[in-house]
Amino acid sequence: VGSFKDTGLHFADKMLGELKKLEILKGYDDDTFRPNQIINRGEFAAILAGTFGTFPVKNDPVKFNDIKAEDWFAKSVEFVTSRQLMSGFPDQTFQPQKPLLRVEALVSLSALLDNNEQNIDLKTYYDDVNKIPEWAIVGIKKATLSNLVVNYPNKRQLRPLDQATRGEIGAFIYQMLLGQNRVNQVMN
Repeated sequence: VGSFKDTGLHFADKMLGELKKLEILKGYDDDTFRPNQIINRGEFAAILAGTFGTFPVKNDPVKFNDIKAEDWFAKSVEFVTSRQLMSGFPDQTFQPQKPLLRVEALVSLSALLDNNEQNIDLKTYYDDVNKIPEWAIVGIKKATLSNLVVNYPNKRQLRPLDQATRGEIGAFIYQMLLGQNRVNQVMN
C-alpha cells in the first residue's frame, strides 16, 4: 500500500502514504486524496476525533445551532469541543462547512501537546509573524517548538490565515504522530 493515486507529486506524499497505511487518513472511493483541496472545519474535526480518540474530556459537549445529531460530523464535533481542541462561534454555531485556516489547525493540534514551553521569538522562524492573530500566538509557539509546522515551499512563510489544504493537514497530523512515536519516519 503506497500513497494515494493523486499525491505522487505532492510535497507530503510519503507522509500521506504512511498515514494511509496506518488507516489514520482515508481518501475517497477512487483512491484519491485530493491533497490540494481546501479542508473544512467538519472534516478536520473528524480527523482529530479519529486520530486522537484517547485524548481526555475536559468539559461537557457544546450544542450548536447548525449541527444536527444525524450529521456525519456531529459526533466528531462533540469530541473536539468536549476536549477543547476546537470551539464554535459566539452565535452558537460551529460552521462545519467553513474552510479551516492553517492557524486554526495548528492551534487545535497544539492543544494536544504537553509542552507548555513558549519562550521563543516567532520572528526567528517565520517572516510573516505579524499575520498571526493574537489569540493564536501561544498555540503557534507550542506547535513550532514541537515541530508540527510544515511550510512548503518556503519554510519561513507560515501563511497563518491561508485556508488549509487536505495535504497540509495530513503533514501537520503526521508531524504530531511522529512526535508521539505513532508513525515511522519518512523522508519527503
